[in-house]
Amino acid sequence: PSPPPPFATYAFIGVGWCLDYLYLPKDAYPDILPASSPLYDSDRVQECLNRCFDAYPASVAFYVNPGKRCGCSSGTCSVQGGDSSYASYSIVGPPPPPSQPTSPSRPPPSPPPP
Repeated sequence: PSPPPPFATYAFIGVGWCLDYLYLPKDAYPDILPASSPLYDSDRVQECLNRCFDAYPASVAFYVNPGKRCGCSSGTCSVQGGDSSYASYSIVGPPPPPSQPTSPSRPPPSPPPP
């Protein structure tokens, strides 16, 4: 597995789990990763982002249970439910690229005289 791009971080959405939940491929709420894993992060919420992004590259949201174990979202996690000890997050991607300055429109050059 490879970690998500370094710009990927998270923003709190609300309490509860994502109603459009999606478990990680190998297990629902798997154990915390060892520090040797490229997806490991001492911030367990960031680690969850890393794992969901790795398993489902189009991920835009995820949630953690009270033990900071990970669950993913199949969509935007626009609706949360259940236990208020769960927390849902959106994945914040890169900032938009800087806009390029545009050059003023000029008419094409005139052809040389005959």
